[in-house]
Amino acid sequence: MGRNQEFDTNAVLDKAMELFWHQGYEKTSIQQLTEYMGIERGSIYNTFGGKHKLFLTVLAHYQELNHPDHLNQLDNVPSIKQLLGQLLLSVIDDSTSKKGCLVVNTLVEMAAHNEQLRSIVTDDLKYVQKLFFQALQKGKQTGEFSSEMNAEAMAAFFVNHYVGLQALSKSNMDKESLVSTIDTLLSYL
Repeated sequence: MGRNQEFDTNAVLDKAMELFWHQGYEKTSIQQLTEYMGIERGSIYNTFGGKHKLFLTVLAHYQELNHPDHLNQLDNVPSIKQLLGQLLLSVIDDSTSKKGCLVVNTLVEMAAHNEQLRSIVTDDLKYVQKLFFQALQKGKQTGEFSSEMNAEAMAAFFVNHYVGLQALSKSNMDKESLVSTIDTLLSYL
């Protein structure tokens, strides 16, 4: 008979997420995971199915915690443009740790070589693009943005820059340059 699980799954997922986020998938060993998560090697395999499946679980956990939910509050904001600006600024404001976005990091590190991860990352980016689209459509409906604007193309444009800002937030690029990029992006609205 197997032993009962003696740890809080969300707490160990948070720990694994921190480690993968800081080091990346390839540089993170099972030994490092067991030490950082505070669980036995067997627990990683018994509970999560190994390092790769743990990483997939961590990605899902990350997505639950980190999707830009404030785009879902479209009816409660005075300005869609201001909301989009705040979202983009939050990317660079949250960059003090230089970790970037775990999904974007996964895209850069592994998605080109792993179909399953490429699919997860693509689905995530489609979700974010859908949120941008909804915000842009709302701006068109309220008259904040031109009715001629192609919201679908603009949403793709925004998600492209959103991903770029996530990647650049890991660099030593100065904040003023990133803010200037955001201002330029918002000027297209």
